[in-house]
Amino acid sequence: MQQKYNENELNRMLKQYTTLPEHIDQPINIDNIPIRNDDLILNENVSSNEKQEQSIPITSLINWTRKYNPSIPDNIKIVKFDISGISKDEYLLLKISLYKNGIMLDSEKELVMFKNAHNIPVLDLDISEIMIYNSGIKMVHPFMDGFIKCYIGKNYIVTSMADNRLIPYYIAKVKGSSNYDIIFKENSIDIDQILEEDVDREIIKTLYPIISKCKNWNEMIKNKDVCNYFISLQEMIRDNYHHIKLDNIMIGILTGKFPADHNFATHVIKQ
Repeated sequence: MQQKYNENELNRMLKQYTTLPEHIDQPINIDNIPIRNDDLILNENVSSNEKQEQSIPITSLINWTRKYNPSIPDNIKIVKFDISGISKDEYLLLKISLYKNGIMLDSEKELVMFKNAHNIPVLDLDISEIMIYNSGIKMVHPFMDGFIKCYIGKNYIVTSMADNRLIPYYIAKVKGSSNYDIIFKENSIDIDQILEEDVDREIIKTLYPIISKCKNWNEMIKNKDVCNYFISLQEMIRDNYHHIKLDNIMIGILTGKFPADHNFATHVIKQ
């Protein structure tokens, strides 16, 4: 049953719960290992002026939840509120299952609040997966013969276009609201061939040092072994920076263009 909150309760939650970061594009520290924009392979910024046949419209987060409400899983509940002077389009309150150490606890819940939900851009597509956490939102959209993995911030989305195994081949960043579209790029890489090639273990270990502590590291001989490991990690990761980092390393595997600065990498954090 959806719960309503009065003005005092809403104000208290505003102070207690974080929204999407104000400067989500800026460097952050994860376990003292920062991530920088120039460490990412962002192929291009796409504006609404670049309309093509494969353009995908963008809507707001609040409108998306209303349109695709049947697709939202049962562990995520939209909390209704009715407060004089507060627009229902501006705030989105969600009750979600609590995660601890990558495990979802159905019996324990937490509230997450997104301010300016009418300005947070998301793709106007249905989902196969959604992850919501205090630092952002991840959505996975089935599209064409593969998927689009979207990492959603306060006023932008980073979209990773992937094959049917969720292995990304192209990543683009779009800023703005529902006046923008994302331009879909079809894959032109022979992914299957590259996945069967030997992985450059030194590059992977340099960009993602924690992988060397994985019990299966010595068995990761082919590119497909590392990509499969990263995809499995993404099932547990609850941080968009980390998702983007892994996607960029996988794109590096496919294209040969790895993040240039070996001092910037990240790894899984227990929460």
